[in-house]
Amino acid sequence: RWGEGVLDTPFPKASPRRRFIRGRYEHGHITLPEGHSSGMLASLVGCNCLAELPAGSPPTEAGTRVRILLLE
Repeated sequence: RWGEGVLDTPFPKASPRRRFIRGRYEHGHITLPEGHSSGMLASLVGCNCLAELPAGSPPTEAGTRVRILLLE
């Protein structure tokens, strides 16, 4: 199920390609885990959504509204 939320945590990397990052969605807000590396599977614990960052996005600041895919 797709939805939207506001990032409470910045994502410091530019996204030259479409990117999905792990997050925890609660009451319209998304918190990102500390480890954003695709190989850090432990960062999936507690995550219930993937935040979509479009291709060509600069580093994303806290307070940015993003589209999410809810995993529940």
